[in-house]
Amino acid sequence: MRTKLLRTLLTTSVPLVGLMTWSLGEFDYRREVKAMQNFIVARMVDGRRACELNPEVFPKIHRFPMARKVVGSGGHPPLRVFAYGGDFVSRNPNAQPFPLGLRQSLEDGELFAGEVSSQGGEAILLAARRMPWDEGPCVIVLAIQKGYKPGWFSGSQITAAAALVLGMAITTYLAAGPIVSRLRLLTGEIRVVTSGHYCSRVTVAGDDEITVLARAFNTACSEIERRMQELQGHERDLRKFITNTMHDVMTPMTVLQGHVAELKQGAQDERRVAILKAATEESHYISSLLRNLAISARLENPALQLERTPVDLCALVQRVAARHQVIVQERELELNLGLPLDPVYADADITMIEQAVSNLVQNAVSYVPRCGRAAITLDTSGNDSWGLSIDDDGPGIDPDMVGVFLERTFRGNEARTRRPEGQGLGLQIAHEIVQLHGFELELRPSLHGGLRATIRGTSQPS
Repeated sequence: MRTKLLRTLLTTSVPLVGLMTWSLGEFDYRREVKAMQNFIVARMVDGRRACELNPEVFPKIHRFPMARKVVGSGGHPPLRVFAYGGDFVSRNPNAQPFPLGLRQSLEDGELFAGEVSSQGGEAILLAARRMPWDEGPCVIVLAIQKGYKPGWFSGSQITAAAALVLGMAITTYLAAGPIVSRLRLLTGEIRVVTSGHYCSRVTVAGDDEITVLARAFNTACSEIERRMQELQGHERDLRKFITNTMHDVMTPMTVLQGHVAELKQGAQDERRVAILKAATEESHYISSLLRNLAISARLENPALQLERTPVDLCALVQRVAARHQVIVQERELELNLGLPLDPVYADADITMIEQAVSNLVQNAVSYVPRCGRAAITLDTSGNDSWGLSIDDDGPGIDPDMVGVFLERTFRGNEARTRRPEGQGLGLQIAHEIVQLHGFELELRPSLHGGLRATIRGTSQPS
């Protein structure tokens, strides 16, 4: 910021100082010319007779007491005076031709005229005066001052201008110091506030525009914090509603599944049997979806804390397999289990990790063709580690699309569908649960031609 201020200052002050210096030089020039003209008038009041009697020798070298400039060490600069007639011709053979510019000014009716000329590389100041009389050889008097130096070209003027610009630059640099420091402090506090969800406030000090900005920012923070609290309250209410609704619906859903199973056993008509089978699959899907919605609401809670305990993975797999037996039987699938004889424990939240495994099994039994096969195996061959794999012989998924299916942002209408091209919400929730526990989820082609989903983690003592 200081650099920009200095650049702006130089951009504006240098032309301004140049204009001021030129103005002073112009003022000095006009004052010099006016002084020379006054000298001519004062000299000719008593010198007209001497000029008219001897116009051939009238010019004399005078010391010009009104001049401000001095040359060398000797007083005022010399001033040469020549007399001219009304035709701008002097009888003095040593007089120079009357300057055309001054002649034009006097012929236009002006009484005074002045200009700066050059002779032999030396600046000459010329001043002409038309006298009150109209006849004789001394109607017009020309004063010549050699060695003229404009005021703006003097060393003192240049030094003063440079000192002025430098002083302004130093003053601006020093004055900007506290402003830059306050802005940096404000910027650092704003970063802290925004990273802390707008719970804190920036320091308000002083009585200037920066203070107004700080107050406005604090006001905006208060409004943002209030709206965030409202949104968080709505989210809590929504999560609570989803959880309560899931619990309220799951009980009648379980009863409904039992009634459908009883009706199917007593049904003889093939069409009715097919309808009841479809109803069984639909109710099983709805139950899985409700459990996923409850887990999803819990995952989206910013204050989520896992309730970790040693979880028996063998018992967990058996519960998940039993929960899917209805759909396995309806679709005439083969679901095989491969579990070790000894229990395998994992440090996990039992509700969440069971839902993750259930989602992977649900994915396997839902997308394999009728009469297909799926298998759940728990491998403990690694050192203090375990791997839980779910294999199927379904269509699988494109390896290039694995990352897309595991992203929560992919969730949508297609993600909720149960068609093979929409793998559903289950994979995404399973992946998020696995990551939350610090485990790994790998999706790759199965040896049976479908999909193999593997969860890997570290074993825990019972």
